[in-house]
Amino acid sequence: MQKLTERIDDLKQRIAAWGKRIRRYTERSTRFNQNRLFQSDQKRLYKSLERPIVSGTGPAPNQADMVAFWRSLWSEPVNHNEGPWMEVVASQCASITPMDPVIITPDDVAEAVRRAPNWKSPGLDGLHHYWLKGFMVCHSVLARQFQEALNQKSLPSLFTTGITHLVPKDQGATDPSKYRPITSLTLHEIATVLEEDDDFSNQRQDFDIFLLPPDTANDYQTDEDSGEEDNVSINNLPGSLLRAPAELAASTSMEKPETEDQTPPEFQEPLKKRVMNYNWRKRDLQLRPIVWKPLYHTPIERSPIEWFSLLFSEEVFEMLTIETNRYLARKLLSADVKIEEMKCLVGILLVSGYCQVSRRRMYWENASDSRNSLIASALSRDRFTLIYSNIHVADNLNLDTSDKFAKVRPLLKVLTMRFLEHCPHKENHSVDEAMVPYFGHHGCKQFIRGKPIRYGYKLWVGATSGGYIAWFEPYQGASTFTNAQYSQLGLGASVVLSYADQLATLGYGKNYHLFIDNFFTGLPLVHELTERGFRVTGTIRENRSGKCPLLSNKEAKTKERGFYDYRISDDIIICKWHDNSIVSVCSNAVDVDPVHKTERYSQQLKKENICFSTSSHSTIQ
Repeated sequence: MQKLTERIDDLKQRIAAWGKRIRRYTERSTRFNQNRLFQSDQKRLYKSLERPIVSGTGPAPNQADMVAFWRSLWSEPVNHNEGPWMEVVASQCASITPMDPVIITPDDVAEAVRRAPNWKSPGLDGLHHYWLKGFMVCHSVLARQFQEALNQKSLPSLFTTGITHLVPKDQGATDPSKYRPITSLTLHEIATVLEEDDDFSNQRQDFDIFLLPPDTANDYQTDEDSGEEDNVSINNLPGSLLRAPAELAASTSMEKPETEDQTPPEFQEPLKKRVMNYNWRKRDLQLRPIVWKPLYHTPIERSPIEWFSLLFSEEVFEMLTIETNRYLARKLLSADVKIEEMKCLVGILLVSGYCQVSRRRMYWENASDSRNSLIASALSRDRFTLIYSNIHVADNLNLDTSDKFAKVRPLLKVLTMRFLEHCPHKENHSVDEAMVPYFGHHGCKQFIRGKPIRYGYKLWVGATSGGYIAWFEPYQGASTFTNAQYSQLGLGASVVLSYADQLATLGYGKNYHLFIDNFFTGLPLVHELTERGFRVTGTIRENRSGKCPLLSNKEAKTKERGFYDYRISDDIIICKWHDNSIVSVCSNAVDVDPVHKTERYSQQLKKENICFSTSSHSTIQ
């Protein structure tokens, strides 16, 4: 009998374990199917999330009976007989000296909420402590309401009143007791109403949706949205949040309608492309004399940290410290990061690039072969981990959703401004792309075959002939930050013109010479830069040469090596010559003559270098 009981208990445990497995598999498969359905048919997904409707348009109940029934439950005062113990307690407390007046501050509310468990509701409204901890702006309101309740010896109205809707439980219900009181709609229902009702779209109103925690908030495993962590969109929310209670608040705008002149730039029609007529002639470019005035100054002796501070200034460290502390406060972590600690963290990251170990924690180990006393004495391991895992340069609640680099945009702006401010005075500049290695997950990560760095972020870079980066802009597809008025010229031209605008702000004139490759070069761009006073030289693709009457690349390959031809129109020259391959160059600053010779290996003659050891190590051909 005992073995039978043990066997039954064992089977019960196995059944419970298998039931848990099945439920977990069902939940995961449901989430997977919902995500896949969302990609293919959103309308069908939303309909699948709707609960069966059991109430319809039947006869309306008598309003007087409805008010009388529910008012008797909620509005009539109730007298409680507390019993004789109240008088006993009152007589015992009569001899106690009254306490001093109490002033409740927002800090008191924050301290009380901090100690409370996250997913416990303190009141009838069902709002969990988690939200009270995060929305610190509510602490002052709660402090004032608690103070009023203490002074007036009565509860505030928010604990006793509310807006409630009565929904019939059955079809055609007229009995007031057959109605269910609800206080809010689900997020999906609110979103559906806003999408399907034309009145909402025609009204000039601002809508805010306040979302309460879902039913699965306390589960050991919760649903995750399919979007980015902080750029939350309703299109990426899981089913549990779409079914969660929510409230809609609308505020009517009293502003006058905007006129046509006030149309935002993103809705304006793009500028039309200028139709250029070219008169190609075979003659050399007549260059106008341009005097480049170099700047002479006495070299300033600076230490390495002073040179670094010119670019990574105090403004950067203050921004890092402020935004990191703000993010930690929202996570309810009181770290109080100092500027000195942020400088130590940046220094540790720089040192880790030169002195590499397999794990960063090894810098703080006691083993002599891995410990770095400079790093260990600058910042403790746990302190470094806390700051490094929460470092921020932007406020997550005020991000530009159209910018995929919004989280680092403030840092990029400051660095670009510093780079330009201390840019060396050079005549020749280059605009090209550069790769920053990155192997994580991000929508802007690029793969470019044939590059030394194939995976990572692509940057548009403007640099001097000495290799100094004066300007950069991360590539993010069609939403790359360039001047909107250049969009009709294409992405490549927009990048070059944006860099030209930055050079014009330096105050040294516009006699700069820009060098670009065939991705950027086009005749409209060269015309625009010529009108602005910039010089430009770049390789050009055959289909962008404006029907220049030069030999095609296929025909030029049949010519002998060293063959070249050129045409000019409106102070713009295009030259094509046969080198290792066919090369075409467009410029407004470089002429053809005089022609110089250069050494190339001839495949036809096949002359080879014969090397033998002599006293002078000479080479004989």
